[in-house]
Amino acid sequence: QIGPMMVLPDQWWLRRGYRLPTSAEWEHFCRGGEPSSRSSGEGVDDLDQYAWYAANSRRRSWPTGRLAPNPLGGFDLHGNVMEWCADWYFDDYPKPAADGCVSDLT
Repeated sequence: QIGPMMVLPDQWWLRRGYRLPTSAEWEHFCRGGEPSSRSSGEGVDDLDQYAWYAANSRRRSWPTGRLAPNPLGGFDLHGNVMEWCADWYFDDYPKPAADGCVSDLT
């Protein structure tokens, strides 16, 4: 199901194959387009609703989709298992501007 913020590209039905996201793409999607470090905000009050981590995972991974999605429709992007990306970024990401754009990533 396509949510309100999700848009399919033109002629999506003609595309073939998949690729890993870049680390910047993954970071943006993980944060749900939000300027905070997590899609649920900076605090941990709501984290149980969105992420599997030490306090709620019983030290195991869980099937995707058992917790609430972030604002962009992504499930289980904080915690659970490690992500694979097409590239590596070893520094802290700059905070997005008010419009959500980060201009100094290359």
